Amino acid sequence: MDYVETHYGNEGSVRLNYDLMNPQPNVTYVVTPDVTLPNGSKAEVGQGYDHVFVTDAQARTERMYVENLMPGDASRSSSVQGRVGREGTSFFGVPYEGGHLLQNWGGGGAEDINMAAMLREVNGNYEGSFGQLEGVLRSHVIGDGGVPGSVMLDVRPVFGADHPTVPELFEVRWQVDGGVVERVPFWNRN
Repeated sequence: MDYVETHYGNEGSVRLNYDLMNPQPNVTYVVTPDVTLPNGSKAEVGQGYDHVFVTDAQARTERMYVENLMPGDASRSSSVQGRVGREGTSFFGVPYEGGHLLQNWGGGGAEDINMAAMLREVNGNYEGSFGQLEGVLRSHVIGDGGVPGSVMLDVRPVFGADHPTVPELFEVRWQVDGGVVERVPFWNRN
């Protein structure tokens, strides 16, 4: 198996998607999120709103990509976020959090495939952080005067030799309204 089409776990139920909680190596997962389009309809597979996750040979997410980010909603799981964050905290001895590669406001789910241990300074809404960038992108997605903007987001966790599951870096690329593709590395080590 090298390609899976699926959805995140259901809002309001505690049921997370088994396949996304236990990703397999070298698989591309195409996840149709629960997002509402500007015309009021729900996104369907293949409309360009899918969240694409690619795993590496060790079943770690090596890329999360969405061609056209839209506002959405997805379940959160404090237990998943806590467990993922503790991987970094217990190994490195500094505060890590279970961070979403694609935030909940964009329909990003609570499953393991969409989570990574992120330094608090990377995940939180701090000057120059990934968390702050997500807020900026959200304002573009929501749009000015009710007219939504077009946002592409590409997040690539980079794993180093010091830890097998806590990324040392997040390479983030984004594009707003067809403009220049911006790139920023977010270092995930103190």
